Amino acid sequence: MTHLAAIKSIQLYLPESQMAKFQGLYNGLYMAVTALVTFITGYLFDSLKADLFIAMALFGVVGFVLTFSLSLKPIKQPVTE
Repeated sequence: MTHLAAIKSIQLYLPESQMAKFQGLYNGLYMAVTALVTFITGYLFDSLKADLFIAMALFGVVGFVLTFSLSLKPIKQPVTE
């Protein structure tokens, strides 16, 4: 769902001439961040064990706050079918 939302956001917030570039950029960054976070959480799990849940919950709270603090406006109207 996050991937679909990101692609939909790119379609809504960017001009058509830049969509392909940003979809490629999004894909590359998404994969890099996923690899980095997987690597880091391996070390965190080794040292924190079950307390890693607290760290995950904190990241969730940060994501929740960021989601509702950003006020983005689409530059074009969504296509309705």
